[in-house]
Amino acid sequence: MNRPVFLTIKHKSYPPRPQAYLGILRQGTNGYEIEWYGQMENGRRLSSRSPLEVERLTGGTPTIADPCLVRPLVSWKKWGNYYVFDGCMPIDRIHVSGTFPIDLPGHPLERTLNASPIEDPFRTLYNGLTKPFDVEWPPALLMREHVVLAIAPYRNPKLQNARSIEEILGEELALAYLRSTDGERLTEREKGRALSLKLIWEDPKYTLVARDLNTREEIRFRIAEVSWCDGCWFPGMPSGIYLGIEDRLSGPPVLHLQVGPLLLQGIEKK
Repeated sequence: MNRPVFLTIKHKSYPPRPQAYLGILRQGTNGYEIEWYGQMENGRRLSSRSPLEVERLTGGTPTIADPCLVRPLVSWKKWGNYYVFDGCMPIDRIHVSGTFPIDLPGHPLERTLNASPIEDPFRTLYNGLTKPFDVEWPPALLMREHVVLAIAPYRNPKLQNARSIEEILGEELALAYLRSTDGERLTEREKGRALSLKLIWEDPKYTLVARDLNTREEIRFRIAEVSWCDGCWFPGMPSGIYLGIEDRLSGPPVLHLQVGPLLLQGIEKK
């Protein structure tokens, strides 16, 4: 209690510097709260409090698949006007969740995020590809120890002019660069793949299809929720695209992808 329990760093396209937030566990009037500290202003550090749900995970024998035994988890997901914070402390097997303040400026870090180790090979790969459309730049990036993913939206006129999901079914949405392993740390052995993404309808649900531009192999992904979010943007969303990941206490992580007004939430491989 009254000690730092979470540190998060968020990167936005503007300002083009990572920002840090420190979360401290507090005892509120009606239960636990988390107080987030961000930017310094007029000699004091700005902060914001929000209610916090705390659950101790008990019952049964923990397995190695239990994410609370592997590493701390932090995930972000937007519900309405709020970003939901979700975390897990592995030592005590405590799961906490609550809303993250949307209007609290973070503490700016002195160094900018260097995305060139991902963007450079993606650009080289992109220049040598036969692709349906040019892409917007810069791409959205995702980096973890077992996956590297970059996605850039196509300059597809049908996507740019569409007003509904039905108008873009079967259309090429974005170009992706993917390097991944099955839960192991990435090494130089894992080669990148160039994938072209499109959304199709496979009764009774939508499916995201990733077609390898070299081998023509197709990979299918299920999607938990598909929506048309015209005018709905995530903070720092570059070039009309957003890419996020959400850890889950049961099951592997899922991706969230927004290309223009098309919002795909809960993407996982079939």
